[in-house]
Amino acid sequence: MERHDISTREAVDAWLADLLIEGKSKSTIATYRTYTKPLLAVASVNAVRDADCRAVLLRLMQGSQNTVATAHAAMASFFKWCIAHHYLAVSPLADVPRMPNVEGDHRFLRVDELRRLWDACESDEMRLMLRMLPTLGPRAMELMSIRWDDVDFVEGELLLRKTKGSKPRRLPLDAAILAGLSALPRKDPRVFPYVTGTLRYRLRVLGRKAGVPGIHPHLFRHTFGSQWMLTGGDSLALKQLGGWSDLSMVERYARSALEESALKRGRETDLGGKLFGE
Repeated sequence: MERHDISTREAVDAWLADLLIEGKSKSTIATYRTYTKPLLAVASVNAVRDADCRAVLLRLMQGSQNTVATAHAAMASFFKWCIAHHYLAVSPLADVPRMPNVEGDHRFLRVDELRRLWDACESDEMRLMLRMLPTLGPRAMELMSIRWDDVDFVEGELLLRKTKGSKPRRLPLDAAILAGLSALPRKDPRVFPYVTGTLRYRLRVLGRKAGVPGIHPHLFRHTFGSQWMLTGGDSLALKQLGGWSDLSMVERYARSALEESALKRGRETDLGGKLFGE
C-alpha cells in the first residue's frame, strides 16, 4: 500500500486530536505531548529513526523507570497511529528495548503518620483535605476540581465529574467530611479553589512540620488503597471507588495488605520464643 508523507508536527497534532476525540483524558494527552515533543526536531515522520527514539529515552534515564516507560508508551502509540494512517510501514521503535516493568517499594502512610499530620494542621480546611485524601482516594486533580454542586448533603455522596478516565464516579461521604464541608465558606464554585501545585506545596510543608518526609498528593491515594485492603475491603469495591481502569491495578494494595498482615502475625506468634522457650 502506498505510503504518504506528513510532517512530524502535523502528525503529532492529528494523533493527539484523535486521542482527545476517543476520550483520552487531557492529562494523558498532555503527558504524551511532552514525551513526543523531542521528535518534532525531525521534519518528516518518514525521517524518524530508531536512534531518535533511543535519544529521547536516554535523556530520561536519570528520572524514574515509570517516566521512561511512559515515554516509550507515548511514542509507541504515536507510531501505531502513523502506521494505521499509512504514514509509516514499520515503527522506528520496533527495535528499541522497552524498560522492564519493575515494581519498586510500595509506600503508604501508617495510622500514626496520618495522626501526626492531622495534629500538625493549622486550619479546618487543611484538616478536611487531609481527611478526604486517604479515605476517598481522589487524585489531586479530582480533589481540586470538586464543585459545591457535586456535593449531595442529603444522601451523603460526592460526584467526581472531572476524572482521569473522564468517567464520573460517586463516593460516600462520612459524617465528619460532611460537617467539614458544611463549615467551609462558599466564596467560589469550587470547594477548594486552588491549583494542584498549591496542594502539593501545602502537603510538603505539612509533612515537614509533622516530621513525615516525602509527602505528596498521590501518596494518599496509595494510602487509601492499602488501608482499604488492610481493613478488610475487597478489590472490586476498591477499583470502583478509586476509579482504576483495571483490577490488576489494585493488586499492589492487596499485596501490601498481605505483607502487613504477615508481619503483624509474625510478631504476635513469637516463633522464636516458642522454639527456644524464652
